[in-house]
Amino acid sequence: MEENKKILTKDIRCLSNVIKRVHFASPVFKECENLTGMHSYVLGYLSRESVKRDVFQRDLEAVFEMRRSTASEILKLMEKNGLITREPIESDGRLKKIVLTEKAKEFSTNIEQEFHSIEEKVTEGISKEELDAFYLVYNKIKANLIQLSR
Repeated sequence: MEENKKILTKDIRCLSNVIKRVHFASPVFKECENLTGMHSYVLGYLSRESVKRDVFQRDLEAVFEMRRSTASEILKLMEKNGLITREPIESDGRLKKIVLTEKAKEFSTNIEQEFHSIEEKVTEGISKEELDAFYLVYNKIKANLIQLSR
């Protein structure tokens, strides 16, 4: 009988599923109605970046490596759920900056703290050298997948 063969892509998918379960088991995420995992990452990014500069859809596309259509759908749902507004800027009426609503600002502080807490637990017992090695391999896998997707 063949031993269980390790399949990296399956294991990465499983790891992603466990991360989602951990996030959504958190009381902080249970409080935030209609908040998807991606919405929470976007909220965190917006809460950090929008105090420094205007943030646009193209920024989210680049940071989260998503297609324009995906970013557009995420932002539409976030707008519908009262988490963001999109406001034109004076210099170019076609560009719309993404602005957090007060509701989202309340969520984002708690979410950021929860992400930090989870991140500490996830990396517990892992040395800097091990994390560096992980990211070295991660970046190679990512580059290989990007080549496949072209």
